[in-house]
Amino acid sequence: MAGLSADDWRDEYGPSVQTGETSFWGDGLHTGVRLGNDGRLDIEIAQHRPSIASLLAHLHPETEAGIPTERAESEQAETPRLSRLNIVMHVVGSRGDVQPFIALGEELQRVGHRVRLATHLAFRDFVLEHGLEFFDIGGDPAEMMAFMVRNPGLVPDLSTLRSGAIPKRRRDIATILDGCWRSCFETGDGTHLHQIRDDLFDEDGIDGIAVKTADYRSRPFVADAIIANPPSFAHLHIAEKLGIPLTMIFTMPWSPTQAFPHPLANIRRNNAKPSVANFASYAVVEMMLWEGLGDIINKFRRGIGLDTLDAVRAPSLVHQLKVPYIYMWSPSLLPKPADWADHIRLSGFIFLPADTDYAPPEELVSFLEAGSPPLYIGFGSIVVSDPIALTKTVFEAVQCTGHRAIVSAGWSRLAADQGLEIPSSIYLLQGNCPHDWLFPRVSAVVHHGGAGTTATGLACGCPTVVVPFFGDQPFWGSIVARAGAGPTPIPFKQLTADRLAESIQQALTPEIRERARQLSEQMRGENGVQSTVAAFHEHLFCPIAKNNTFTTNNTHDGIRSCALSPGRPASYRLMPAGIPLSAFAASVLIDRGIVKAGSSHLQPYRPAEYDTSRDPAGPISAGAGVFLGATARFITGLADMPFELVGITQQYHQNHQCHRRKRSAPDENSRHSVDSSSSYSSSSSSSSSSALSISTDISTTSEPSLPVTKATKKSRIPRWSKQMLDVLIVPPMDVTLTLSRGFHNMPRLYHDRTVKPTPKVTDVRTGLQAAGSEFTQGFVQGIGGLVSHPRMGWEDHGTAGFVKGVGKGVAGVIFKPPAGLWGLAGYPLKGLHKSLRHSLFAEADQAVHDARMALGQDEMHRATAKECDEVIRKWNLINRDG
Repeated sequence: MAGLSADDWRDEYGPSVQTGETSFWGDGLHTGVRLGNDGRLDIEIAQHRPSIASLLAHLHPETEAGIPTERAESEQAETPRLSRLNIVMHVVGSRGDVQPFIALGEELQRVGHRVRLATHLAFRDFVLEHGLEFFDIGGDPAEMMAFMVRNPGLVPDLSTLRSGAIPKRRRDIATILDGCWRSCFETGDGTHLHQIRDDLFDEDGIDGIAVKTADYRSRPFVADAIIANPPSFAHLHIAEKLGIPLTMIFTMPWSPTQAFPHPLANIRRNNAKPSVANFASYAVVEMMLWEGLGDIINKFRRGIGLDTLDAVRAPSLVHQLKVPYIYMWSPSLLPKPADWADHIRLSGFIFLPADTDYAPPEELVSFLEAGSPPLYIGFGSIVVSDPIALTKTVFEAVQCTGHRAIVSAGWSRLAADQGLEIPSSIYLLQGNCPHDWLFPRVSAVVHHGGAGTTATGLACGCPTVVVPFFGDQPFWGSIVARAGAGPTPIPFKQLTADRLAESIQQALTPEIRERARQLSEQMRGENGVQSTVAAFHEHLFCPIAKNNTFTTNNTHDGIRSCALSPGRPASYRLMPAGIPLSAFAASVLIDRGIVKAGSSHLQPYRPAEYDTSRDPAGPISAGAGVFLGATARFITGLADMPFELVGITQQYHQNHQCHRRKRSAPDENSRHSVDSSSSYSSSSSSSSSSALSISTDISTTSEPSLPVTKATKKSRIPRWSKQMLDVLIVPPMDVTLTLSRGFHNMPRLYHDRTVKPTPKVTDVRTGLQAAGSEFTQGFVQGIGGLVSHPRMGWEDHGTAGFVKGVGKGVAGVIFKPPAGLWGLAGYPLKGLHKSLRHSLFAEADQAVHDARMALGQDEMHRATAKECDEVIRKWNLINRDG
């Protein structure tokens, strides 16, 4: 496929039945959003003035001149590596969505990382069979597939609303958010039902599945990095809380581009440029998703101690923060759009290694050998409401073509236990049969258009007929058709025996078969899993400190190596020198008495910071954001205060009753007392994380239930006062900080190269420092720019540059000092807000800290005496060199 342009996506879909409409207006833009009868968003974009094209100048991600979108392999090879990262992968979806992450996890494990795959319980055995650690995040994929087939788009139909299925799906999302959070630091597999065996090294494995190492469920785990697919939804919020790198990996486009529309959108343009319509479709889909899930996500954020987000900035946060994206498809099939920056990569399709131990049923082998290669027809994990009708349609279509076929029963149990007579030309395949074994033995494939099945079929050179049901399936069906490897896809709701038979005959034409063969040859030269691992590593690491010198500022530029145990990632910084220490090294220093446990000098190292507060381009957008966002958040905060007051009052009475019971049974309590201050056992870590589990009942606030401690009892009144103070300072903080950043960023619009990044704030002290530096820089650069900008302009471009420099200098006097003035209030308020949030949610931070210390203790006990002595030797060397 030579390339793609926006004109390739014309109005190919006919008008849909309107079931509801939402409209958006802007400067020169009128967008209407309707739910079509296929469940996708039917987006109509009308352009009234040519100024709409200028929107792309502000929305398009800026790239530095001269930097290519893909780096050379030799440069990638120089990227530093750490071989002992704890990586958690959050995957929500079907078996086809999970499968490429298993292949990725195997490769990450092969290069030395510890990998935990957090997904649905239904895939536990599938994950364990491939030697990865499993963690249950909740959710039933079969129920989700059935729900998506009935409601293939973003908005459910009226019958679903009446059935009460929506509250259950929302509770499932809340459960998944909680499960993703716990998977980052909780010991075990997330089920809370397992029993750790006495013989942890039993080679019989877990529930009959062989493992070669100790039962992972007994080992502490704290994530150093997160890999997630977008439907897991918790990814950015957890990364922001923990301060660890996030990499998004997906099988369909989720990043805005002018080249093609969002896979979940059906664009109908009304004299609007194709590039603008395509780009806008991503924003519309993100806004619709936030409309449905924003309240659940905000309750989750409050539960882990983060600020809530408003509908103005939340939908596009991942893209604004330039979170790395890796897309698992072949550039031979769909090239990378020209407007995707360097943080977005294409890796190629990812496949699991072929199962060399697979033994096909004798009946299947006999059927394959009995004649010419048959068709393959299967819809995988799709669950339809009427499998009998679908089975009859498939059988009739096969008989019309005159070809033999293998029909997979799948999750819908086609023809299974239905009393239907199976024609002699059809073999009913039940159970799992590896596609990479079967597809090379068939003439063409008919399936639902899932990314994984599509990739395997094309890799095997099979002409492909796609019958899409929902999600990205229509998109991949259209991509296959545009590539010439198959006919136009048939939407499931338009499927008939005649249309299916006609598409099968078209797929078997020489032209399509030859094009499928060519694509297969191009894809053979790609190694998707290795490319994905290389791109993942490249986004993680920063250069390792040289000559025993360490920075003490608050910049976070990637995962760093431990100074005392190279190869392990830093989890702490030992102040005041800022020495990066791994959990293992910190535990060794504590064990030898060099560092005191709980010392304030041992501070968490946060390799990645995600600032979700507003960062407007100028004062006008800052004012608009303040008006729309701060007001809504203030009202929401006031509305939540009565519920918080009730919760605190209830907790007080519960604690009082618990205290009375303890006084009445002192002997029993004394028998079960535990000195938790000195214990970093895995069980204590697990119980702490369980206590912080977010409630999945979305009808109430999703605040974590906090453990009862003496400190909690003594701080009931201060906690209430802190909550009140926090609510009251948020509006003025939001106003002043947003305006300060708006004026700060304004010079960038006229290409002022002297603008520095906005300062980071973590507490009251750094807030005061940021206010001082912003105030000083605002006036020094603003006034000094009257001289410096004309001089730089003259040196670069002569007289014309001098004139532009004068203009920049005058503009700097107007915009830069107000940034410092507004910052005098905004940054200290933000520092106070950060300190209050840290105090109010100290229990959540303590649970992660306990888990990290338990991990360090575990690694120290597993290490050899030589490894521990090497830590002390390097510590003495650093102290000697001073």
